Amino acid sequence: MKKIISLLLTSLLYMTSFNSIAHHSLAVEFDSTSLVIVEGVVNEVWYKNPHVRYYMTVTNENGEEVNWDTHAHNIVGMSRQGYTKDSVKVGDRVIMEGHGTRNGSPKLFIRAWTLPDGVRQAVGNANIDRF
Repeated sequence: MKKIISLLLTSLLYMTSFNSIAHHSLAVEFDSTSLVIVEGVVNEVWYKNPHVRYYMTVTNENGEEVNWDTHAHNIVGMSRQGYTKDSVKVGDRVIMEGHGTRNGSPKLFIRAWTLPDGVRQAVGNANIDRF
């Protein structure tokens, strides 16, 4: 019995420490002082934790197509706002607003978006009036 309890406690300790190590601050990758706005066509929806992601094809100022990796909150956070896996679909033309990366790579942490219906909405706990 002691072995079983010991094994359970060790397993619990391992699982909780793994989860706490896995989470990270957005400030490591994204610059919260920057505002980036991109418009393009969604080419992939990754509706999974830890962050829902939308990949989009964006035409840059040189006329080249660039694949942007845009990150939203987790599935629970998105669902609390009423968003589902079908809120944004492959082929949708959308405008994403948020924080760009510190290294200038084509990634964005989404704070607001305008979906094909033309309505601009906050994503996550963002104050849409800040943008």
